[in-house]
Amino acid sequence: MARASLRRYDVQARWSVICSVIAVFGLIATVWLLWRRYDADLKLIIYGNPMFQIAVLLGVAGTTGLSAIGALLGLSSAGQRRNEHQ
Repeated sequence: MARASLRRYDVQARWSVICSVIAVFGLIATVWLLWRRYDADLKLIIYGNPMFQIAVLLGVAGTTGLSAIGALLGLSSAGQRRNEHQ
């Protein structure tokens, strides 16, 4: 059980990288959704379906949340003596 404890700095560093990589995939998916609906002539993103706007907002919120968690875990574990994954 102690091997997966978030009190250990090396585990925090590993979870930081995992959260950040998942956030990058979420960012790519959200940008792709917006790029598909972008109209260059009008210079607007066309929201045809109200669920599309909810999907974009959830993508932005999820990406922001995961990147914030990754950043906080990374800052918490940086510079510690026992951290092998700096």
